[in-house]
Amino acid sequence: MYGIQFAHCARGYISPMCVQAHIWRVKCAVSSYNWRVSCKQDAQTHLRVCWSRTRT
Repeated sequence: MYGIQFAHCARGYISPMCVQAHIWRVKCAVSSYNWRVSCKQDAQTHLRVCWSRTRT
């Protein structure tokens, strides 16, 4: 799911939201479980904005 959306972002419209979502994704991967839960929610919010902007 993440991979497809990030690839679409990279090909279509590189925005601060896309970059931020990728940063959040990396942070989530190295974070403790408790913080990772809220981190994922933030990343998904960024992804939704990015996805809505890149879709035609």
